[in-house]
Amino acid sequence: MSIDEVLKISDLVTIHMPLTPETKNLSNAKFIARMKDDAVVLNMARGGIVNEEDMYEALKSGKIGGYASDVMEEELVDEGLDTKFHSPLIECDNFISSPHLGAQTVDASRDIGGYIIQKVKDALDLCAK
Repeated sequence: MSIDEVLKISDLVTIHMPLTPETKNLSNAKFIARMKDDAVVLNMARGGIVNEEDMYEALKSGKIGGYASDVMEEELVDEGLDTKFHSPLIECDNFISSPHLGAQTVDASRDIGGYIIQKVKDALDLCAK
């Protein structure tokens, strides 16, 4: 099936891809217009793939039934806690967001801790030589 055919019949569309110049704003008004009415969209990839203004309009008009995302186009990575955050999506009752921690599982945290410990041991071994 083509992407257009899949979008026309899908109740749920999930996005899992890197943010590149080709995927920036991939899910925009034209993309959304090709989707089945009342479909739900999940973005667990990167902010910027979904055009938030276009998604806001689709949610408000009822074209899209819901949108859930673990990522936002503008996240507070470098700005600190005092920075004002705004996305039009926050105003929508049919929008759910999580704080970009989809990969923060117990296993991932353990593996990261083990990796850091090994790097410290390696550095200490170099210093001891």
